[in-house]
Amino acid sequence: MTSSKPRKSSSSFKAVKSFNFPGGLESYNAAVKLEPSGLVNTWSHDFRVAYTLIQAVQVATSLSYSLIYLAKQRRSIETQRKLEHRIACWSGLIAPYMSEPKSGIDEMYSDMSGERFIGHGTFHDPDPLFEFDDAKDAVYDLAIIVEDGVVIMKFGWVAWMLDPSEAEWLADQLWTAAFLAAKHPAHC
Repeated sequence: MTSSKPRKSSSSFKAVKSFNFPGGLESYNAAVKLEPSGLVNTWSHDFRVAYTLIQAVQVATSLSYSLIYLAKQRRSIETQRKLEHRIACWSGLIAPYMSEPKSGIDEMYSDMSGERFIGHGTFHDPDPLFEFDDAKDAVYDLAIIVEDGVVIMKFGWVAWMLDPSEAEWLADQLWTAAFLAAKHPAHC
């Protein structure tokens, strides 16, 4: 098995797209980049979140399940099947290179059984902006919620509101970056 610690990567990947603020009057850039260390960075306007391979896969999976939940609400069987197939394909490609997440940390849980979808978890911050005396202090809570037809990603007190096409784009880019990180020879 392998670990989710940052590693050197020879693969290069960066994707940028213009997203809209709620209401659609202004836009901002969102980006996903695979770093040479093997971390996956995401930016929404000026807010950055770093993920390990395992974290990126879990967020991509949770975003995809949120879109499946929306497809079920809209009774779009074709979209639901397409998204389920996408999860299965990416998971099959990446799974052989991943270790299991530590129980209770760096793990997301999803619930599609209630009135709304919610994915939630607590992640170690693999690249914190601030130094902590104790490394275990560098954690953040993450929630992915479907509400009123949009996907909301909450990182503690910061929230990103994504329309379904933006959430799908972000999930696709996270899957791609995670696959490239997983395929790096140092990780195999």
